[in-house]
Amino acid sequence: MKNYSLIFVCMVVCLVSFASAKPGIATFYTKYIPSACFKNKDQGKMIAAAGDALWKNGAVCGKKFTVKCTGPRNGVRHPCTGKSVTVKVV
Repeated sequence: MKNYSLIFVCMVVCLVSFASAKPGIATFYTKYIPSACFKNKDQGKMIAAAGDALWKNGAVCGKKFTVKCTGPRNGVRHPCTGKSVTVKVV
């Protein structure tokens, strides 16, 4: 019986997921700009720049983040769709 209990506990622990989130400000660029990480090499469309808090001297280059719009900024009409997107830091 102890083996079954241990297996059950291990299964539950494996199902637990940890996530963290911080609010921030995003900017949209209409044209691909050479990036700090990959210079002029095209990295696709779902890309992002990293602010000082994440940059860490380029350590964040190529990492992916799932982001979600939570509201407008500077009086711009509401740009949010309610969906999350995954972006790559370039």
